[in-house]
Amino acid sequence: MASAAGLLSHIKGDVITPDHPEYNQSIYRWARNAQKKAAFVVFVKDEADVSAAILFAKENSIPIAIRGGGHSPFGASSVEGGLVIDLSRYLNGVRVDPAKRLAFVGGGALWETVDQTTIVHGLGTVGGTVNHTGVGGLILGGGFGWLSGEHGLTIDNLLQVTIVSADGTVRKANKEENPDLYFGVRGGGSNFGVVTELVMALHPQRKTVFAGTVIFQGNQLENLVKIAQEWYPNASPKEAMFLYITCESDGTPVVMCQLFFNGSEEEGRANFKRFYDVGSTADLAKEVPYEILNGLQNPYVLPDYGTYWKGVAHKGPEVKDMLNTQQKALEVVKGGRFMVQVLYEWIPLNKINSVPMHATAYRRIPDPNCMVIIRWPGEAHSDEKVDDARTVAYQIASCVVGGESNLKDAKSQGYANYDPEGILGDKVRVKDKAQVVFGENYPALQKIKKQYDPDNIFNRCGFRFCLTESGLNQPSKAGVQTPVMGQRVQGDVVTPDHPEYPKSIRRWAINAERQAAVVIFVKDEADIATVLSYVRDHKIPFAICGGGHSASGASSVTGGLVIDLSRYIDGVRVDPEERLAYVGGGALWGTVDRTAIQYGLATVCGTVEHTGVGGFVFRPFFAHLGSEYPRLSDLLSVGGDGWLCPEYGLVIDNLVQVTVVSADGVTRKASETENPDLFFGVRGGGCNFGIVTEFVLRLHPQRRTVYAGTYRFSADKLKAVVEATQAWLPTVSTKEGIIMMPTCQPDGTPVIICYLFFNGSEDEGRARFKWLFDIGPFQDTTGEMPFEKLNAMQESVTDHGNGVYWKGLTVKCPDYEAMARAHKRIAEVCEDGRFTAVAIYEWWSLDKIMSVPPEKTVFHRHPNYLCLVLIGWRGETNSEEKVHEARKYAHEVAELVVAGLTDMSDPQNRGYNNYDNEGVKDAKEEIPDKAKINFGVHYPTLQKIKKKYDPENIFNRWLAITPAD
Repeated sequence: MASAAGLLSHIKGDVITPDHPEYNQSIYRWARNAQKKAAFVVFVKDEADVSAAILFAKENSIPIAIRGGGHSPFGASSVEGGLVIDLSRYLNGVRVDPAKRLAFVGGGALWETVDQTTIVHGLGTVGGTVNHTGVGGLILGGGFGWLSGEHGLTIDNLLQVTIVSADGTVRKANKEENPDLYFGVRGGGSNFGVVTELVMALHPQRKTVFAGTVIFQGNQLENLVKIAQEWYPNASPKEAMFLYITCESDGTPVVMCQLFFNGSEEEGRANFKRFYDVGSTADLAKEVPYEILNGLQNPYVLPDYGTYWKGVAHKGPEVKDMLNTQQKALEVVKGGRFMVQVLYEWIPLNKINSVPMHATAYRRIPDPNCMVIIRWPGEAHSDEKVDDARTVAYQIASCVVGGESNLKDAKSQGYANYDPEGILGDKVRVKDKAQVVFGENYPALQKIKKQYDPDNIFNRCGFRFCLTESGLNQPSKAGVQTPVMGQRVQGDVVTPDHPEYPKSIRRWAINAERQAAVVIFVKDEADIATVLSYVRDHKIPFAICGGGHSASGASSVTGGLVIDLSRYIDGVRVDPEERLAYVGGGALWGTVDRTAIQYGLATVCGTVEHTGVGGFVFRPFFAHLGSEYPRLSDLLSVGGDGWLCPEYGLVIDNLVQVTVVSADGVTRKASETENPDLFFGVRGGGCNFGIVTEFVLRLHPQRRTVYAGTYRFSADKLKAVVEATQAWLPTVSTKEGIIMMPTCQPDGTPVIICYLFFNGSEDEGRARFKWLFDIGPFQDTTGEMPFEKLNAMQESVTDHGNGVYWKGLTVKCPDYEAMARAHKRIAEVCEDGRFTAVAIYEWWSLDKIMSVPPEKTVFHRHPNYLCLVLIGWRGETNSEEKVHEARKYAHEVAELVVAGLTDMSDPQNRGYNNYDNEGVKDAKEEIPDKAKINFGVHYPTLQKIKKKYDPENIFNRWLAITPAD
């Protein structure tokens, strides 16, 4: 067996073997059936690495595969027991020379990077219509794109390659230098070596284009095809359409038209007017930034599925053939084993076919492409499944071309990048497939193959067709026997069959858990934009999870999709000189506390450290309960209260900037000076306007230790405690606070728990709270503790995984009579052990909070103190009936808390929005128009902001704002 040590000594990049912790990720591919258990994965850094890997494989008779993007479902970029040369980690850069209109593109780059880099200079080139496709594989196979009508195939825009041949030699290939090799790589795939750089011609390109999906009922197919029969032959080079025959998840047939016009929305809509006149069920087409054009189809090619596709050439729009195809596709879908998409690519071909047949290796065909796509859940993958999918794909493909006899005709052999049968070891249905695919160019390619790869080591082919002739060796035998999210979403996709699924949908409160169809742990803004495009296009309900600490279920959605920021977008970085913290939208307050205090700094944050930052900022969150760390996103979106509020105000008052991905997938910064309307909206308006991926928070000097802990009093001390608190509050300083909890101990004994805080030493704290200690607590756990432990001291109040219902309200002052009545009812609720109950009063100075003008932020500032009534129950007893009963108890206790003191019907007294279980879309609302009531005078302004950044109201899980008319 070949040793990895011999390879490691020659490689500057990374060598991954099966025992390496990155191995599973390294062999992961977009399609489940494309994954192979390689013996070595070599992430090469340069041509020297590529050469060393090739020579090692040759010397040890190890089969080779080349990976650029890894997007093919046929396994071309993988090899069982062999060596994968992977360009994606290091050779993925893009450099533009705007003066010469050239792009220098790494062999492992993605089209997304090309688009984003070139359009900055007002330039573009023909690229893949799915932007997480690898550049190398697409180009070497020919390459169709939205701009093909104007500029031809990708290979028609390829000016030069740098390639490492089978002997390890690095060569340039262009019209003047190694022109035979230049001919071969333009359509001949990776038959001749490993391409490490491609030089592309660029063209002037407008910054926006008209594009997107328009969805029609399935029974409109005939009408659409008849219109297309007139449109397609006369289509200008600036336009194109992809038509999908497919089904909704419930089996309902639909037709999706992906439109493209290289111009304005007004021009595009005029151009496709006849299609629009048919009457669509959804119109997602609009003027979009050019750089996201090739990402619009990403939602239709999700990773982690088994995928088989079959490409054919078809005559163009044909009513009979397409209706038969639709009928056959529906039959397959109704069988319940496969999902089906039939994609007709109607791109103008005049420019493509104006290039002489023998100018490139690619066999140009006069008819447009069609791709039959068969998919199945990744967990159901097996070789038998692939065989069944192959049979189904050929049956549907026969309908596309008007019969099985036509399918066997070489003229029906479509775009080779869409053909599954060229992979070494696959079941080839057509003899001498390479000869059929390359046609008249095959003899010339055989000669080039003999010159540059005489041993035929490049035999898997990114283009999937291995050239052979007498005199070329057959594929070498493997000398080594060694026993997801792919290119579309970089993060992790978790479905119900995944071993991580139960943990992925887990929430602090068990009644907040929902059986989501999929949970996506996004890695960055690009992932979020991709997912938002998908849910918009498919009308899928979704939720956003930062910390998942809410009891209302806002971070979960039954049968929908959860965008979870907690796994990857959870970092915290501190700039001590500027006194700023850069905090990921999925971060926990505990991380913020620990990171900032290292520099002697802190900010206002949740009083439970496992609360998410974002939700707290958006919906000013206090988050007192739970056993996991609260996320930043759970606090920031609603205002955010905490122990340091008396000194520095709400969390949103310390928010300097956010990065937010809006409904259109665009990433924006928002601050006082940039997108100030959005900045206003997110500071208290929740996640109504997008997904915040980063918060920039102002930090303040903070001593390393504080005085904090609990006093516990017996119930008979309640009057003394309340009256003493009444006397203390008017004199309270900005450095102290109390959270008071009338509740019961586990044995049912009524008790009053007081959480104390003083931002100073223990001696100072004890002196400051002597008035309370003198009443005689039966337990004292207070002491001087590290600041970073402050917000962890309430974790034990309620365990993770229990049922929780809470009700927020406000009170004007501590009142013994009201608190005694509420405590009595709390004891009655706890009496039989089925429920726990507590009223949580927050006593600290409100002066700093109220000093901010009310028009400054969305959050409703009121001069009353906050109270939260919380009813809990054991998780194993959870049920809808239990939730309803808890709701009843919570409202009863709340009524007693404010009886004679506060009018609960007055919107001004409705309390903190984060404490409202009734603001979630699928909750039973006790009051209609909840958002309008909660946001009060700010509501009309928020409606305008909503219309601008989320006009379709896709962010609607929590206190959803109706966009302005």
